[in-house]
Amino acid sequence: MQPLLHQARSCVVDAIVSGEFAIGSTLPACAVLSERAGCSPGTVQRALAELANEGLIDRVRNRGTVVVRKPVTKRVCLLLAQDAHLNLLLQQAVFETLSALGFHVEVVPITVDPAGSAAHLRTLRSGSFPVEHLITIEPAGSVIFHRDLADACAQFPQRVDFSLESFSMPGSRLVSVDHLNASGQVVRHLLGLGHRRIAVLAGDQPGEDGFAAVSAQACGELLTTAGAQCFPHYMAQDWLDGLCKRMVDERITACWALNDMHAMNLIGLCPRYGLRVPEDVSIVGRFDTPWSVQCRPQLTSVALDAPAIARAIGAALSAISAARPLNRPPVMIATTLIARGSTGPAPTATSTR
Repeated sequence: MQPLLHQARSCVVDAIVSGEFAIGSTLPACAVLSERAGCSPGTVQRALAELANEGLIDRVRNRGTVVVRKPVTKRVCLLLAQDAHLNLLLQQAVFETLSALGFHVEVVPITVDPAGSAAHLRTLRSGSFPVEHLITIEPAGSVIFHRDLADACAQFPQRVDFSLESFSMPGSRLVSVDHLNASGQVVRHLLGLGHRRIAVLAGDQPGEDGFAAVSAQACGELLTTAGAQCFPHYMAQDWLDGLCKRMVDERITACWALNDMHAMNLIGLCPRYGLRVPEDVSIVGRFDTPWSVQCRPQLTSVALDAPAIARAIGAALSAISAARPLNRPPVMIATTLIARGSTGPAPTATSTR
């Protein structure tokens, strides 16, 4: 925006915010505003046209330019994840929570071309009243892989990140999921059903440190302590087909999938390998999406507490806005295991597959 145009806008907007130009009042003549702003009448006219387009003022016949409303000063940008699971679970809860706190929420999806999302973010940071707050959903899956998008996010001075990976951008407040809690729930459930040979989908390849790897390591430690065995499985190992082969060859009787979609795909693949769910193998999903109850058998899954996540994000954002000091450790949200028909008692030693 040109400096003089910005100057003219700020002159009018600041007076509206302070109450000098009250809602319902008529603005001074253009010549008066021009002298006050220190710019030409033409520049003032352009500034007024922009403010009219934004709904702050209205040109009323036989009356002049009338103030309609004050600008929204508590604005926040919600940058969605590339993962449809998380958007489905969290977008509405976060939007409603922030709206109830008085924030005007601008939702920005991650487009096929992340440069488009970056350009949108930069637009929100420009103008007389730039958006100060940014919330990102799972930045590890989008922002860190796109330098332009990361640079655009860094322009927001007040940021909160929700990340399954416990990853946050420098200077951001982190809200995450307690994966150790989730691992304990899954292990206790499967051990209680008699399973002692359990596979865990652990990400793309060995050596990663994402939430899947953290879950697999925690499950392995818990199962070893209980005298059971954990079988980490990676995408590099022929993914779901490879896992089905391992379940047959290594007599694995249960599996915790990376998400509900993988779990349901696994349920669909099992019959090709002579495996019945849950008679021969039990399967647990993650995130408890609405699809969990639509597959057959219905999917046992680890549910994210979307309202609790939204409240934690809202509390962090409110604390930042009020310049209150924040505790540095991330906020960790507990999960809940929802048991359904895809898990059952482990097959006996005499069972045939």
